[in-house]
Amino acid sequence: MKTDLESKIRGDISSLEKKEFKLNLARHLPLIYIPASIILKSIAIHGKNPIDYVVEQGPDNIALAIGGLAVTGVGAFMKSMVDENEMRTICDNIKERENPKLVKSGAYNFCRHPCYLAQTLMGIGFTMMGPAIDTALALASYMGVTELTARAEERKNELQFGEEYKRYTKTVPRWLPTNLVSKTYNSIKQRIASRKDNP
Repeated sequence: MKTDLESKIRGDISSLEKKEFKLNLARHLPLIYIPASIILKSIAIHGKNPIDYVVEQGPDNIALAIGGLAVTGVGAFMKSMVDENEMRTICDNIKERENPKLVKSGAYNFCRHPCYLAQTLMGIGFTMMGPAIDTALALASYMGVTELTARAEERKNELQFGEEYKRYTKTVPRWLPTNLVSKTYNSIKQRIASRKDNP
């Protein structure tokens, strides 16, 4: 009986991994489309390089493009930080299925999907650089598929890690790290209290 249940759980995890893989591929298509569209439109339609095209649009578009570049930069920085640290453990979990480790440290302490959040910021930044109906639709479709991917990943994690993951989801939000302020405040408060106790 126990073996049948374990076999079913392994099958469900495998099925969710396949779904997650397909959704991950699908969500990258609009994310690639947005910057490609901006570059191709400026070159093919207007016959200019993207920078010259933005400059000719006036100060509002320049400000929007600079803001978009800043948001994209923040997203790229976040993605590199997540990739460098916690992704090693996640990759080890894929290779070593027997004893997977739930990643709760670093960025995963503030948000359940920091990698997806970073890519979403990059998508928003790119869309700000080339605001148009097609880029807005691409961003909306990216965000919708990313939500589906996150939910599939969470169902898989719940099967893999059980109660530990359920406890984790109760304290860490899916997207916006709203707990960042309270955790930072509590950390500062504890440091001040420990300094008073140990002068």
